[in-house]
Amino acid sequence: DIYKANADGSSLRKLTSSPGYDAEATVCPIDGSVIFTSIRSGDLDLWRMDADGNNARQLTDTPGYDGGAFFSADCKKIVWRSSRPQGQDLDDYRALLVEHLVKPTRMDLYVANADGSDARQLTYLPGASFAPYFFPDGKRVIFASNYLAPRGPELDLFAIDVDGSHLERITYAGGFDGFPVFSPDGGWIAFVRRGASSYDAFVMPAAGGRQRQVTFSVRVARDVAWSPDGRQLTFGMETDSGIVPVVADVA
Repeated sequence: DIYKANADGSSLRKLTSSPGYDAEATVCPIDGSVIFTSIRSGDLDLWRMDADGNNARQLTDTPGYDGGAFFSADCKKIVWRSSRPQGQDLDDYRALLVEHLVKPTRMDLYVANADGSDARQLTYLPGASFAPYFFPDGKRVIFASNYLAPRGPELDLFAIDVDGSHLERITYAGGFDGFPVFSPDGGWIAFVRRGASSYDAFVMPAAGGRQRQVTFSVRVARDVAWSPDGRQLTFGMETDSGIVPVVADVA
């Protein structure tokens, strides 16, 4: 289920109550509404609800997994990752879903209006493209992909225009680069990089330049987000007792 709390953890309240999976929630910075992935329709679809959890409405209804959605800065558009299997692959997907499992190996990106209308496929790449995030002006999307070596673990950051043109590679480090998000002022990009034995948070100037490591020897860092003042990163850190939220100073 999805919960909401103040930044210090107080006033915890539950926003969803349907059986099964409600997760992958992100928030519109203008009205506080929440977009999330839910299985309440019988499939893994995108839904949107008001900031208080009311008025939930379904945004996608094509068979397959839709998730990892983000709003554009003006909250007029959404971008997300999707696996849209067909034929035997769709049968296999549905069989796994009954067991509360998914195994998407092929994913592409989609964009739509914030109400789910005018949905269209953004990438047509082999392998898995995921973790999309709008540039501050809403004209491009940054994302992670292994399309250059679809059967391997090498993932880098790429950018693409919202009309599907001008695909550009952003990072070249070996291993995994993913989960990119822009700072509130649009000047920096935070992302996760896998090292020899850990996943850590990095930042780099949006205009290009030196990449700087923020966390060190974190077993797994994911779901990176900026604080409103751009001075800290929050992320989920894996511990022996589960995933816990952590805050790290950027400076």
